[in-house]
Amino acid sequence: MKKFILSALFSALLIGLPGCSSTPEPPTQSIPPLLEEFQVLSAKILESGDLAAIGTAKSKSLDIALNKAKIDGRIKLADLFEAKIEALPEEVADLIQGLVPKRLEHETTNGVVTAYALMELGPKTLNQKNKTLSAE
Repeated sequence: MKKFILSALFSALLIGLPGCSSTPEPPTQSIPPLLEEFQVLSAKILESGDLAAIGTAKSKSLDIALNKAKIDGRIKLADLFEAKIEALPEEVADLIQGLVPKRLEHETTNGVVTAYALMELGPKTLNQKNKTLSAE
């Protein structure tokens, strides 16, 4: 009797397993409209010859999400700039640290804030920041 039950169970497993082998389709992730808008703005800035980066962050706190998005944008912008120049002089690092976002937006979904910061760095920005630092 035990052999019959075990063989029936084993047979059921063998019959059922091939049906389980199908791989589910990965869920399609859509790009949030606000991020898409920031990507278009970033592409326009890059086409003009300036550098641009989009920082993103999520948090339950709006202030924290916005600050983290600005920091993320500055880091990404510094990485782009570093790739262009190879070594960041300290003065340039100070310029990047003092940059303000060109655009800062957020959206809330299920109590979690997602923030986007568009950071820009180009000749006009560098000249303006340089004049500001020189005046100090």
